[in-house]
Amino acid sequence: MTTFSPQSPQESITDDLLLLFSAEFSAVKSKDQLTTIIDSWLKDVLLFNQSTIFIVNSEHGLYFDFLSQSGLSAITWPFKSTLHIKNRRGQVASASQLSSIPDVHEFIIPEMVAQFKEGLIIPLNQGDKPVGFWVMLYNNSAATAREQQMLIRLIANQLTIVTQMLLAEEITIEREIEAEIIQSLNIDFASIKEKKDLLKIIHFKLKRLFDFGHQWVAVINEDQLSMTSFLQDEHSQVKDHPKYQQVINTKYTTNDRIFNKVLLSKEPFVFDLQQLSQRSSLPGYLEILYESGISKVVMVGLQVGARIIGVWAICLVEDQTMDCRQLNLISGIANQLSIAVDNIIINQSIKQKEAEAELLLKLSYDISTIRSKKDLVRVINTDLRKIFDFESILIFMLNGEYNQDSFILSSVPDHKTPKMDGPANINEHTLNCLNRVLQTEGAQVFDMEQLYHQETSPESVKQEFLNGIKEKVTVSLKDGDTYLGMFCVNSNVKGGYTDHDLDLIKGVAYQISTAVSNIIANEEISRREAERELLLSMSIDIGAVRNTNELLLMMNNRFKGMLGFTHTAILTINKDRTAVHAFLKDPESKSRNHPRYAELSKSGFPAKDGVLDKVIDQSKPMLVDLNSFGQESDLPLYMKVNQESGIKQSIVVRLSKGAEMYGFWLIFFEKECVNYGNKLNLIESLANLISVAVLNIIADQKISNQLNEINNYRKQLEEEKTYLREELEISHNYAEIIGDGPAMQQTFKLVAQVASSDSTVLILGETGTGKELIARAIHNTSPRKNKLMVKVNCAALPANLIESELFGHERGSFTGATERRVGKFELANGGTLFLDEIGEMPFDLQSKLLRALQEREIERIGGKDVIKVDVRIIVATNRRLEKEMEEGRFRSDLYYRLNIFPIEIPPLRQRKEDIFLLATHFINRFAKKAGRKIKMISKKALLDMQSYDWPGNVREMEHLIERSILLSEGNTLKTIHLPTLRIKTPSSTEKKEFEVKTIDENERIHIIEMLKYCNGRVGGFRGAAELLDVPASTLFSKMKKLGIKRNIAAD
Repeated sequence: MTTFSPQSPQESITDDLLLLFSAEFSAVKSKDQLTTIIDSWLKDVLLFNQSTIFIVNSEHGLYFDFLSQSGLSAITWPFKSTLHIKNRRGQVASASQLSSIPDVHEFIIPEMVAQFKEGLIIPLNQGDKPVGFWVMLYNNSAATAREQQMLIRLIANQLTIVTQMLLAEEITIEREIEAEIIQSLNIDFASIKEKKDLLKIIHFKLKRLFDFGHQWVAVINEDQLSMTSFLQDEHSQVKDHPKYQQVINTKYTTNDRIFNKVLLSKEPFVFDLQQLSQRSSLPGYLEILYESGISKVVMVGLQVGARIIGVWAICLVEDQTMDCRQLNLISGIANQLSIAVDNIIINQSIKQKEAEAELLLKLSYDISTIRSKKDLVRVINTDLRKIFDFESILIFMLNGEYNQDSFILSSVPDHKTPKMDGPANINEHTLNCLNRVLQTEGAQVFDMEQLYHQETSPESVKQEFLNGIKEKVTVSLKDGDTYLGMFCVNSNVKGGYTDHDLDLIKGVAYQISTAVSNIIANEEISRREAERELLLSMSIDIGAVRNTNELLLMMNNRFKGMLGFTHTAILTINKDRTAVHAFLKDPESKSRNHPRYAELSKSGFPAKDGVLDKVIDQSKPMLVDLNSFGQESDLPLYMKVNQESGIKQSIVVRLSKGAEMYGFWLIFFEKECVNYGNKLNLIESLANLISVAVLNIIADQKISNQLNEINNYRKQLEEEKTYLREELEISHNYAEIIGDGPAMQQTFKLVAQVASSDSTVLILGETGTGKELIARAIHNTSPRKNKLMVKVNCAALPANLIESELFGHERGSFTGATERRVGKFELANGGTLFLDEIGEMPFDLQSKLLRALQEREIERIGGKDVIKVDVRIIVATNRRLEKEMEEGRFRSDLYYRLNIFPIEIPPLRQRKEDIFLLATHFINRFAKKAGRKIKMISKKALLDMQSYDWPGNVREMEHLIERSILLSEGNTLKTIHLPTLRIKTPSSTEKKEFEVKTIDENERIHIIEMLKYCNGRVGGFRGAAELLDVPASTLFSKMKKLGIKRNIAAD
């Protein structure tokens, strides 16, 4: 089938025929009339079999059959209803591309193309603007039409005018219908007070304006930072999605990339969910739409005046679209919908506040009548359930130091109550949660599933999750400015509480605080009256105590039955609170048969042992669970002995008078201490009585102990003075580096060149060559010499402590970090940091060191602030870092950062000319130290030393000379006690035949061995030429002369 487009006029057209058509077209008022003219008049003249008109829709990039709705039979109608035109890239064509003439078969239903032989496509234009195409199909030839070109052009002009007129009339009618619907909506919206009424109007009236699947509304919460679902379409196809309930209960941030875009614009947005999902993951509220068959979502912001209140979303399935006119309608309707939604919110808020006010008034009255815990549980289960939903409510009380909590009541049956018998120590995890509650005025929401999967969560919390608790809301209980405990509301629905609900819970907690405070006050009054009578009788007995035996007898007779302990002990602490000593031990102690029991009396123990240092700063007694404490850290000896003797718990309380502290009272329990919280004040009062007795007993001992401490301090200061003097002599004396040979002179030259700069220095050398002395020489001759040079031995520290050693840590940053520590980088600020054995640094820490070197800033472990440091870096190693890089144990970027100025210290076997100087130096030092008069070394001993290879270098020489001096007599060192040579003397049967070799052969063998040692490297740093002390060019000449190839040597 061929396509024909008329291009030249035809002269056979009669004026009468043209006038007739013009008259008929001018009378057209509908599509039916236009179809009649085409099928009767034009068909007879142009002899086509089928004809229609396609109109351009530039907005959607398509043509639509203008006459397809005229009532013609779909069976005989060969034309498509719409035709999407794509450009060459497969995208929807632009308006200019729509003016190009398509192939005629593109307009025909595929299965009907074979019925037609030819077709004509006549462009319809309004000036320069393309309007559409007039399409004529012929079963046979279109020759007659090709002869009527002028007539066809004139008829096309008439058709353009008629179609544009009919389109304008259709738009006018649609606008009138839309106006009526919008006016009706405005009236309905103004009277709406309930969500259900709004849903009916949206579902029934809006669907008359445009077709859509369903719609929903989300509103901004009171925090102005999040949004939640407000209105869900009951006809939504998403209701059966498994995540539907979770999504409508979830709070979404207003900074969400979709919501944020809509809220910042006054125009509707159309989101293609397939395209969005291909670019990135969809938010949850769009993900369930896409998975339920929604293809596009139209979203527009809801705004009342200048206040943005939410978002309205209209969901479209595959065959549903929105044009600009419909989007404009949505924008206008959104303004009225905003007012309706705002009215509903206000109406709901008023009703809710009235109901809540009435319930809170009743709650206030009921709380005022509470006299016991039983009354409080009754009020919680009756009144609170009418105010907000919950699964259970728990109340916990805290001690004054916030390191223990006590479960006091639950609103649920015992089988669902978390297992907490008496006080419970607050671990690090619970302390973090507690801090969140105490540091904020509002309610804190905890996701129980997250807490369940955290290893540090207590077992009681995990059991709550297994019992169905999904969320916990916690508010602090306060009496004025004092924190009493925590009010915990448990819910079996995640995300079920709104911000308003959380405010209600906070208000209820305020009233519960009053009730709890009154209950505790009444119980405290009764308990104190009983304790006061008891202490009054005991104070008389305490006043009569004069020695430790009497004190122990009184404590066992009066305290053991009351407190239920197994045995007791008293430790005294020295003046500076650094050490403790056994003052009183129970001879009937269960631990007396322990093999290390005697050690408890022999010497003192450090006060900062993980137990006592916690008690020093608090007046309250502390309960120590020996088994759990021993798993976290090492127990002090006095605790370890008792634990291994069957003791489970101990209570430790300090003994003091005013601000002065004397020691500690230790109470040991073979079984777990029951009702520990109720005994705290009693034990504290008993400790005050014991303090008086201890103070009297140690009055005389204190004077003697102070004199001993003074003598100990004097001795300690003398030792420190001697140590510092030796350090000054060794660490700051350039002359300590011995060596006149060319190798050491070259090293001194390099030290002098680099000392005045701040460049990083890499010191290479075997063990014992004096790398630290070179580092100190660089520091002491640098501008930083008046500051510290801090040394860190990377090989001497455990891998898990190196980071803390270098960068420091904050208190609580990890287990055992009981106080803040300054790292070596900070300590060396302004000075020099010497990293010895850098090759031993763990690989994962090397990147952090590199960052510190590059950025000149560090962060303490657990810290938030960046700390600038000005440090000169010197590193040393006895490893081949190039090989470490090749084998993946050392980062190449760190190596290149450190290898700015390498200094290689020659081993002693390569500078044997310095052996005499070194030997003389060490002989003078150690002879003086040992009180010997040795001044010389024998020639034989010197030759032995020069023949030895010194694998341990200078350090080995130092130790051997010290040993030899101790073993020698007279004023001459005659023998150096060198290690036995590891060369086995061959027997007569094992002796190898003597092989005669020329000088060239020996030279060739030696060069090959050196090349193998250097992995085939001839020139450059640590190449064979450098080791043989010849120029690289000379070595190449030798290799060529002797027939040595580099690849052979490398193999």
